Amino acid sequence: MIRTVLLIVLLSGCAQEPPTPFKTGVEVPPPHGCVEYRKRGGQCLDKLQSVLDKAHRRHEYVRDSEQFKLPEYWNKSLTGDCEDFALWCRAELAASGIESDLVLCRTETGEGHLVCSVGGWILDNRHTFVTRRDDLPYKWLSIGASDGTWRVIIE
Repeated sequence: MIRTVLLIVLLSGCAQEPPTPFKTGVEVPPPHGCVEYRKRGGQCLDKLQSVLDKAHRRHEYVRDSEQFKLPEYWNKSLTGDCEDFALWCRAELAASGIESDLVLCRTETGEGHLVCSVGGWILDNRHTFVTRRDDLPYKWLSIGASDGTWRVIIE
């Protein structure tokens, strides 16, 4: 019941302040894996939640070291790690005409992590609800636009 009410409030946008947009600075190199992935060809809140729900229903977490025998390998898939999940969400959103960014961050435990962002709303394999970036305990590092440009995030 509480989860349903929270979802309704979240999706309605009535009780939510919009997230703080990312402020970017100088261009930085893309994270390892992104360049190789791109060589291979790679807005509404209710739509974002719908994409995230679909992704979570089908996602099977598998480390790159297990799946590809590599420390890092980006692949738009729901069988894989956070990068694969974020890339899949980005592609699904693009098919609906919604532009999104990939955002590299550090989690509360210091691990590298990648999420998909639409104007500061985060689609994340670690969370089942679309979340405002301000409400996540992440250290935001860099952001990758759909044209392949990566920029450092200024906090």
